[in-house]
Amino acid sequence: MSPGVVENAPPQVTLTLANGAPAFDFEAIYTTIFDAKTSHESLDAATTLCDGIAADPVTAHHALSILLPRVAKAAADKKSGTNRESAMIVYGAMYESLPHKAPATEVQLVATIGNVFDGLADKGSVVRESAQYAIDALFAGLKQPVLVSGLLVAVMDYLRSSASKWQGKVGALMLIGKLAEKAVKIEQNQGEVFLKDAMGRELEALIPVVESGMHDLKAEVRTGSWLLIPRCLLGC
Repeated sequence: MSPGVVENAPPQVTLTLANGAPAFDFEAIYTTIFDAKTSHESLDAATTLCDGIAADPVTAHHALSILLPRVAKAAADKKSGTNRESAMIVYGAMYESLPHKAPATEVQLVATIGNVFDGLADKGSVVRESAQYAIDALFAGLKQPVLVSGLLVAVMDYLRSSASKWQGKVGALMLIGKLAEKAVKIEQNQGEVFLKDAMGRELEALIPVVESGMHDLKAEVRTGSWLLIPRCLLGC
């Protein structure tokens, strides 16, 4: 990973804790993520950034409102694979830590999933790997209600969009399959039916989206685990 350049950065920002004390130098840490010489250094800086954001959950929502547009721009930077990889690293760090430490940010995080699905289509393998790691982290970190009311809705929106990349659609369909499998396992192992019932109520809207994806993507997704959706939710 070579140093990246984040263009058009806004003025330096120092976040503030709820008690009025300075929290950390937001701008310096953010710059370190994109100027790091290795992926590991970028990840360390991204983790530090997320820890700082989560240190005071009261300010976390505000911090993300500053951070997310900049990460989205870096994720879409066609000229710099370094910036795209760093953006996926930031998404992964946020997805892994913030749902647990600052739950109020879950809505904001879920809304960014389309950028990460697009990362699955990147020409760089490190970007694709970082994107998949981020998706897996978000899936693992969200609570059941948000998985359905937030993540599933965002995934379906991505599948409906004509601008979505086909590799991202494959990842989105696979994620729906994982949601269905999780719903059934929770019922079998814990006797809880919330997730299964909630997904079942979404079937009317979900099945046409999945069928459309099957026709659009043909062989690329025919054997995906998302094909378990009807069986898991209707026959189990």
